[in-house]
Amino acid sequence: EGGDIIQYGRDILCGVDPVSTDEAGSAWFKRVMEERGYRVHRQTFNRIEIHLLAQMNIIRPDLGLMCDEGFEGHKKCDFLTKGAGKDVKFIKITSKEVHGGGADVVMLDEKRVLVSSLQPRVADELAKNGLEPVTVPLTWAPKFASGIRCCINIIHRDKSELTDLV
Repeated sequence: EGGDIIQYGRDILCGVDPVSTDEAGSAWFKRVMEERGYRVHRQTFNRIEIHLLAQMNIIRPDLGLMCDEGFEGHKKCDFLTKGAGKDVKFIKITSKEVHGGGADVVMLDEKRVLVSSLQPRVADELAKNGLEPVTVPLTWAPKFASGIRCCINIIHRDKSELTDLV
């Protein structure tokens, strides 16, 4: 499922959970994407909310959001421990914040990021890291385990806007 996919250039994190993207689905995704030149890293997690994207997100090459509780008891994949992801600074979020939209934010361009209005601390942390949070009054979506990216279909990003991520 889309909420279990986090792309970082040619690397893709794929969340593995029995409810959303299970072992068989993640193995199929890995095979298909690796045939196309991507490196797929499967990551298990504790389901605080239904998808990996609620627990963690990489929002620019050097910055992400992560709820450590979402990974307690799970081995972090090589991408996060030895690969490009090891150099990402992760802003820590709580399980309560995960329920309010969590790491499910969307970059609009190199500076602006959409954040749920239910996440004032997350917005402040993103601002401390040089981003301009644009808050969205998203009060109903978290009741259905959804966040901002769940409500948006990204169909095109200009490569000049996010060159390091494409």
